[in-house]
Amino acid sequence: MLSGGLWTVILSLDISQASAVAKWLAAPTEGKEAAYSVVATLVAIGRGIYAMSIMVYWLALVFLDIGMVRSAVYPRWLGWAGLIVGITGVPLGIIQTFSERSSTLTLMYVVLSFVTTLWFLTVGIWVARTAWSRGRGEKDVEPDQVFKLTKETQ
Repeated sequence: MLSGGLWTVILSLDISQASAVAKWLAAPTEGKEAAYSVVATLVAIGRGIYAMSIMVYWLALVFLDIGMVRSAVYPRWLGWAGLIVGITGVPLGIIQTFSERSSTLTLMYVVLSFVTTLWFLTVGIWVARTAWSRGRGEKDVEPDQVFKLTKETQ
């Protein structure tokens, strides 16, 4: 829910930035300074929220993957792979919060986003294959068996 809210705020700031820039460019000479301060404020707020959203997205992924690693339902390797991706994304958000935007940070973000997308695709394929195999009559795991398997692995 928090991620959806952050995404909504980021998109609305992008839209409002475009409008503020247009008003700044069209402002009379005596109003340009005030219009520019609005643009600068929107850019600063948007930049901070963007970096915070990166941390929130990958922190949520970290918590999901901790659950997957501890679960007897999901493959542990899938949880560990997602945990590595998530733990990599959180520092990237911290770095982007306290440093200037650069092409290196943007490239790191793009690569990490691509790897995260591949991870989600892999999880989706695994879930679909599991659902299809259960649909063919294979025995489902009972909730108390999952709890016993989790206790045994600890």
